[in-house]
Amino acid sequence: MKYRYPAIIYEEAKDIYFVEFPDIEGAFTSGDSLANAIAKAEDILSIQLNALITEGKKLPKPSAKDDIVPKYSYDYQIIIIDSYEPENYWNNLPFKSRLINAWLSIKNRLLH
Repeated sequence: MKYRYPAIIYEEAKDIYFVEFPDIEGAFTSGDSLANAIAKAEDILSIQLNALITEGKKLPKPSAKDDIVPKYSYDYQIIIIDSYEPENYWNNLPFKSRLINAWLSIKNRLLH
C-alpha cells in the first residue's frame, strides 16, 4: 500500500533544499536540487513508514496542507509526497543500498 504525506520543502540557499515531513518524527532529508530533494524525500518517507510498521506502531494521520505551519523562515513550498510501498521497500533495493539505508535509519533514531 502507498501512503501520501505533506512535506515542507525549504530553499535554504542556492541549490540547497531541505525537506521535512511534519507528521513523521525523524523524517527529513536534503538535496542539491529540487528534484534530488524530492527523490530523497520519497525514500526517507518510505524508510520511516517501514520502521513504524515493523515496530508495530500506528501510522500518523497526514495533516491537511492548509493546517501545516512551517518552522523556519526560509522560502518554502508544501507538496504531497507519495511513499513507495513501505512494507516491501527493503526487498526492492540492492543489498548495498539496504545496508546503507539501515545504518542511516538507525543513526537517525539514535540521534533523536
